[in-house]
Amino acid sequence: MESCEPTQPTLIDISLEVQGKEFIPDVALYSKRKMKRSEDIIRMTEMPLLAVEILSPKQSSQDVLEKIKVYFESNIKSCWFIVPATRTITVYKSFDDFTTYTENMQFTDENLAITLNVAELFE
Repeated sequence: MESCEPTQPTLIDISLEVQGKEFIPDVALYSKRKMKRSEDIIRMTEMPLLAVEILSPKQSSQDVLEKIKVYFESNIKSCWFIVPATRTITVYKSFDDFTTYTENMQFTDENLAITLNVAELFE
């Protein structure tokens, strides 16, 4: 029998299967769970609590917004859209309810009860 141990609830570049299509958020936050050490999970059908998208130079903002819309349609509780070039984060409570924060601000994700300083994300 293989041993199981608690893992960090954050998964990076995990593939989410949504309506038969594959979506890969930059970061996905799940509730804490036990996983086998030998398991390398690369695809999840269970949606995370939080999906984080970080705008890369090869992406358009519209591409990211389309992914965020799909995430909310799939019952993900919260989404963050991080733009490194402007050092901003947009926190989405829903697709139509969001607030953008700049580097010198603190924010609270009310859906997940997470509070952070924006500057900490860019350290």
